[in-house]
Amino acid sequence: MITSVRNVHIQSARKLLKRGVRDSRREFLIEGAMGVSQALQSPGRVRALFLEESAENFPELARAARARKVPVMEAAAPVMRVISSTTNPPGVVAVGEFLDFKAADLLSRSPGLVVVLAGVRDPGNAGTIVRSCAAVGVDALFLGETTVDV
Repeated sequence: MITSVRNVHIQSARKLLKRGVRDSRREFLIEGAMGVSQALQSPGRVRALFLEESAENFPELARAARARKVPVMEAAAPVMRVISSTTNPPGVVAVGEFLDFKAADLLSRSPGLVVVLAGVRDPGNAGTIVRSCAAVGVDALFLGETTVDV
């Protein structure tokens, strides 16, 4: 059980709250059971899983993470709050690797529907667009440099 915000794993995860660190390390935080579950099923790599208080709160996520050899760490509620960007932390946070694709590779597959976000500054708007794209089966989604960090 991690009880200190000075723990090396917590400090490393906490740094990912800054965009520059995410960009340089090519890692990001995944918050919430749904996002973590999807990340554990994706081809990308989940580097660590943090669970609030006890793995018993999310047994299926703990099992899935351990099956993929992902370190699972339990942390006290105050510790979880320092690695969460939300007001009410969801109790589960993972560190994931960026999945980078070259635009040319995506476009060479002749996608039927492509969406480009340019200058979208509101995270809520970007999130709504990303979820809408997933719902309608968008083949490729590009985010310009001036668009909010997903």
